[in-house]
Parts: sequence; C-alpha cells; structure tokens
Amino acid sequence: MTLNQIVERFKEKAELLRKSDEAAVLVVIDQGRLMVQLRTKARKNWEKTCEEKLQINKRVARRYVKIGEKWSSPDRTPGSDMVGKLPSDLHKLEVLCDLSLEQLKTLADQSDLRKRERTEVIATVKALLGKTAEDQSAPNPVLTVLNRWDGFVAKLVKDVKKLDDAGRKEFAEELDDLLQQLREELDGAFKAPPSEDSAEQSEGEPEDETDADMDDDDEEEDPEASEEETPEEEDKEPAPKSPATKGSRSPVKQRPKS
Repeated sequence: MTLNQIVERFKEKAELLRKSDEAAVLVVIDQGRLMVQLRTKARKNWEKTCEEKLQINKRVARRYVKIGEKWSSPDRTPGSDMVGKLPSDLHKLEVLCDLSLEQLKTLADQSDLRKRERTEVIATVKALLGKTAEDQSAPNPVLTVLNRWDGFVAKLVKDVKKLDDAGRKEFAEELDDLLQQLREELDGAFKAPPSEDSAEQSEGEPEDETDADMDDDDEEEDPEASEEETPEEEDKEPAPKSPATKGSRSPVKQRPKS
C-alpha cells in the first residue's frame, strides 16, 4: 500500500471503532499494524506524518506501534474467545500486549479488564512481569512527567463529565484563566535550574501515576511547604507574592456570576 492508502485505511478503522464496541479491540490491533507499516513507509518522518495527516501525536502513535509489533500476526494475537474480554482503551492494550497469551488469558478470566481502572491494570501487569518501582533501572524522567500529564488529563475529563450543564458552563468560563495560570507556572519552571531533589523524586516514581498520587501533586510541587514550621515562623506573615511573576501560584480571577 502507498502512504496515502495506509492513512485512509487507518481513518476507516477509526470510524469503525466509533461505530462498534464489539469490534473495538480488533480495530485497535489493526490500527497498530497499519501504524507499523506507516512508520516503515514514511521512515524518519513517520511521527510528523501522524501529526499532520492523522492528528495523532507521537506518544499515541508509539502506543499503536507497540501494539502492532507485539500482536503482529494471528498466531501472536489474542483469539476471539479472549478479545471479547479485552478493553479497547489504548493505554490498557499497550500494557496488556506485554503479557504472553497465556498470562493474558489467565488475567482476563480472573478480572474484568474493561471495568478496571487503567492504573489498576498497569500495576497488575507490572506485577505479573516482575516490574516494580524499585527494580526499574534508569527510568526516563521526561516520560514520567508526560505520563503524569496523561493521567491528570484523563482524571480531569472524567470529573468534568460528572458535572451538570451549569457546572460545565461555569468550568468552561474559568478554563482560559486556568490555562493561562498553567502556562505562567510552566514558564517559570522551564527557566528555573534543575532541582536535585526533584530529580531524585522522579527516579523513585513509577512511570504511571495512580489517582492518589495525582491528588498529592500539589504537595509534591513544593517540598519546602511540607516542613514543620517553628513557633517563630508561625508568627511571621509570609511576604506577599507578586501576581505578575511568572511561575508563581496566583489565584484564578473569579468571574462575576450572572
């Protein structure tokens, strides 16, 4: 197939994925195999091709490639009796494809992988493979941050879906200010020198964060804030922070209620 034909086939699979839950897992596997072909055809520009023609960022594209490589042929792919028990969630499948077919069948028979939280599936697979936070050597700190971001976005979207129409509208009105605050704080972090404490902390963290870990993010961002204050410090009023300083945490401006 030509590069354009591969792109069109991939889009067709995406449409099937939206229409049929039953075929979802097989569609994702087919997309993974197509992504492997796309990488071969486009060579060093394959990630750029994914972004421009499929609107898929490189991290998502790599997940498809991993699935396509692990389950590259029928004899290496879960059978029909197992596919019906697998989740169509791309993150879950990326992790599950590391298991042997025997391990995968046992796990699928023991628990409902579709209903289990993504973090639970990841932790279970790591345990089966003997991978723990302690024995992971030289973890990629950038990947740790990116995975934390993915987890945060997924949790945020899940929470927004629970809001009623009025709540969603109110959140949407605040979103621009929240994104601006995030941009300013990240700009400050980019300009700051690397922190040795932060680096040590990243090395000790697993690549995938649990919801509990994400809930504690605010405490982890400022290790000094967790130190016990002496009586003298309690009496002192903290110096006011300039809201215009980039990287500082400033309250989001509240919009007047209509």
